[in-house]
Amino acid sequence: MGSRLTIALLALLPAPLLLAGCKGASAPAPPQSSTAALAAVSADPGVSREELARRIDAVFTSPEMGETRAVIVMRDGKIAAERYEQPYTRRTRFIGWSMSKTITGVLIGMLVADGKLKLDETPPIPNWQRPGDPR
Repeated sequence: MGSRLTIALLALLPAPLLLAGCKGASAPAPPQSSTAALAAVSADPGVSREELARRIDAVFTSPEMGETRAVIVMRDGKIAAERYEQPYTRRTRFIGWSMSKTITGVLIGMLVADGKLKLDETPPIPNWQRPGDPR
């Protein structure tokens, strides 16, 4: 009886709603990227330019993201996308707070992984050394 009821209820659904979950039915097209989003993405970002632009646009326009002032996307050491919210520009000094600690930690980890820095040795920067440190 339960399966007959399900079939009967499905028969009452409008065709577009019924077909929306079926394979082969076309999904709604994603929203067009804004001009600002497309302008923020380099000519060859290494991924879909339109998709990257849409995702960057969402970072600036989605209410759940809060206030976004700037986004820079790097790929293989090159800038793939860069966008700033008005009145900010690439010349604006941003206060990093805890983000700065995170980035510094990642960079130190990369230097250690590459063998360019050892955590148990005196730092290679003179201003960071204490008097009497061997260097």
